Amino acid sequence: MKILKTTFILSFLLFTKISIAQMGISATAGFLPNNSALLDVSSTSKGFLLPRMTSAQRSAIASPAEGLTVYDTDTKSKWYFNGTTWINNVAGASLNIPFAASQNYNGIMFALTNSNPTTFTAAILGKNTGAGFGVYGINEGAGYAGYFKGNNPSSSYSTLFASSTSDSKAIEARAGTGLAGYFEIGTNSNNNIALRAVTYGGGAAFGATNQGSGVAIAASNNSALTPTSVLTNNNSSGVALELLGGIKVSGSLPQKAAFKIVSDASNINFNQIIIPNSTQANNINDILIITHNYGTGLTNNFTKPCGVYWDPIGNWRIYVEDGTAMPVGITFNVLVIKQ
Repeated sequence: MKILKTTFILSFLLFTKISIAQMGISATAGFLPNNSALLDVSSTSKGFLLPRMTSAQRSAIASPAEGLTVYDTDTKSKWYFNGTTWINNVAGASLNIPFAASQNYNGIMFALTNSNPTTFTAAILGKNTGAGFGVYGINEGAGYAGYFKGNNPSSSYSTLFASSTSDSKAIEARAGTGLAGYFEIGTNSNNNIALRAVTYGGGAAFGATNQGSGVAIAASNNSALTPTSVLTNNNSSGVALELLGGIKVSGSLPQKAAFKIVSDASNINFNQIIIPNSTQANNINDILIITHNYGTGLTNNFTKPCGVYWDPIGNWRIYVEDGTAMPVGITFNVLVIKQ
């Protein structure tokens, strides 16, 4: 009887392999498998049970086929083999910690969306109650360790918002040879601010320290419409900007806000030097601070008081206040403060 039963099962399997292109398993009479499926299992009271094994047993599978799927009893989740590595298929389930994965993929590997319109809900929250980091990003290629983008043009909220309720820092950025922080506004508007810092206490809204030979803050502006930096102090007893160390104005004319001009035959008009309006000194509302540059050894000892004024044709001029002729070869330092 046992031999007969075994022979029947083997004959059935052989017949199935050769003759049946599709197979359907169902307790319902007359069930037909779907045309797109090789195996169609149908039930309203029972499920399909995957092979169950531990993480060690799964990892020990020799030469797993691409698409091979098992249920890991250690992680309580389904795993599939993508041809290179095992992938934890945790969609719709809790993420088991610690979690680490590596994949060569040309796209977004991890995406979270929160469509709740309530203010201050979050798609992702990183919290650290120890001495480490809530969120930690490392870039070892040519891209960015973190990228934030706001796609709502009518929103008044910030793309990146950082808050600290203690004496610690809300944001700290450090870099080797690159940039510790980079902020950019992609639209040409007077109302956009790439970086805003606000303090409600007695500390600093923004602090930058350079412990080497470089620059603590470097700012450039490619637009003639808006200033590079806006610093505001709403308390008359406070300070909008405090610097410890020198100020460096980089670049070249006409972008430089601090420059030198030498009197010569091309720019002297009797007791005046005409400052070209191709420089940053190009608006009647500008504030100009000028000093006489004696150079080395006091070779041009020009001691007469000088001032500046905006002429009717739209130029700033440096003039000798006593009305005498402007000598040739006098160097002036010019600092322009835009209003």
